Amino acid sequence: MATGLSSAEIGRLQATGFTVLDRADIQLLGSQLIRLRIPPNMPLEAARDLVIDAAPQSTADFVHYYRPGQDAECAGPHCAAAGLIGWPAGT
Repeated sequence: MATGLSSAEIGRLQATGFTVLDRADIQLLGSQLIRLRIPPNMPLEAARDLVIDAAPQSTADFVHYYRPGQDAECAGPHCAAAGLIGWPAGT
């Protein structure tokens, strides 16, 4: 995920193997939130650093998912979705 990227900077990142998955306007910031797929075989940290190096004014970070660390059994309609994507049980 990144904000503050110009069209030219996005083009340069695409030329290095990044793919734009989604764009969302953030009117409060006057910017777009860009969801990127990193090039194959590139470590996450290296990909983030490459985005920041390509656009020092940008803000880039990983997509973080936080879940409670409890081992309670999943109950509810969302459990099937977690199983479909292979989400580890108990996380």
